[in-house]
Amino acid sequence: MVGERAANTLKKKWGTKIRLQEFMQLRYKVEDISLATLEYKFISEFVKNEKLIYKSKDNTVWKYTQILKEIMDRTVANGWVSNNVFSIYQCKYVEPRDKKWLSMQEMIRLINFQFDEKELSEIRDIFVYQNFAGPSYAELHALKQCHLVSGIDGKTWVEQNRRKSTSKETLPLLPICLEIIEKFRNNPRCLRSRKLLPVPSGQHYNRSLKRIGQ
Repeated sequence: MVGERAANTLKKKWGTKIRLQEFMQLRYKVEDISLATLEYKFISEFVKNEKLIYKSKDNTVWKYTQILKEIMDRTVANGWVSNNVFSIYQCKYVEPRDKKWLSMQEMIRLINFQFDEKELSEIRDIFVYQNFAGPSYAELHALKQCHLVSGIDGKTWVEQNRRKSTSKETLPLLPICLEIIEKFRNNPRCLRSRKLLPVPSGQHYNRSLKRIGQ
């Protein structure tokens, strides 16, 4: 149903589809395979291909296999095949290590750093806002003027529904967050999208943050 899944979920499933198509063309020289002919080794060979060809990490492969097993469960539920041949396949999920937060000294250095590229300066400002306001990427990407409200203290607060829990959260914005929002008031991308920050795609955002870290 529309609205029941996040856009990022669709992106993950679309990415899985592309990888499966590439795998079938490489391994079996076909563009499609009948569900009834699928064997257990298909998923194990797919995982091997991901690790050898794409150098995918354990959690990325785990995500692909979970989606593939979910698809097969639906084919069984719809009566298209009698059983899920991938049901007993186990793929390792590695708990991410605790992220190390920047110290205040490191944050001040980042804020004052002069980048040669304008885009990196914008990404830096968005990252600083995210650190001081605490939204998830999805909430950061969706931030609009309608989310800014006047708090009980008469100052500007941000009010958004948490993406995963759907509960409403209202938090006061620190002066540095308000300064960043004001900085992007006339940004062309913000004006077109009617959003407060020019947040790029998640992949582009993470890639830019890695460059900033370097």
